[in-house]
Amino acid sequence: MNLTNLKKAFADNGGQTLYIKILSPNDNSKNQVYLGGSFDILNILPVHEIKTEEAGDWKRERFKASLNYYWLDENGGLSEAANSQLILYPKYPEVRFSGFLKGCYNAPSELMSKRLEGRVLVLSVGKYGKVLGYVAHPESEIATEISSMSNLEIHGVFMVLNLNDRDDSRKSLLAELYRIHKLNWIVSKRLIMMARFCLVIHQIAEVIL
Repeated sequence: MNLTNLKKAFADNGGQTLYIKILSPNDNSKNQVYLGGSFDILNILPVHEIKTEEAGDWKRERFKASLNYYWLDENGGLSEAANSQLILYPKYPEVRFSGFLKGCYNAPSELMSKRLEGRVLVLSVGKYGKVLGYVAHPESEIATEISSMSNLEIHGVFMVLNLNDRDDSRKSLLAELYRIHKLNWIVSKRLIMMARFCLVIHQIAEVIL
């Protein structure tokens, strides 16, 4: 899997924007994944039922918001992680991601249960409010490609990569110009009918004004 294939897999499932986080050793299934020191993530990821947990052993009130979360695999398939949720700690404040391995048939347990620095977590919002996720090994081709990218927009703890960005439009334009250039000389055409049409419109406008 490389970045081009990953972008296509997300796009095929309705993703338009990728949110990329380089994971620290503490970002794992045991300690949960840190998603920021504010609740801005709620403006990115659609959540469903929000439950309040009163202060207990944690000694602080917290909220749990369920996600319609799916892991994206190497073949572009989706595996539901039905126990995924965001945990919101209003007193800190911070948001953590948890439950993403529990009960999931094809979850990336090997990567997300370890204290391994440099893993790359990629999130996006797909069709029907599905939150899509993929994690890459720090020595993978995807991780190497992402580490070499510059000038990405930053949103909290995430780097942001738009799948329909201006660079793609520019590449399409350049490709079309190159195609025309390869045609060499093109026989010119006089747009007489169009010129007459424009003249008539101009005359009508003068009468109205």
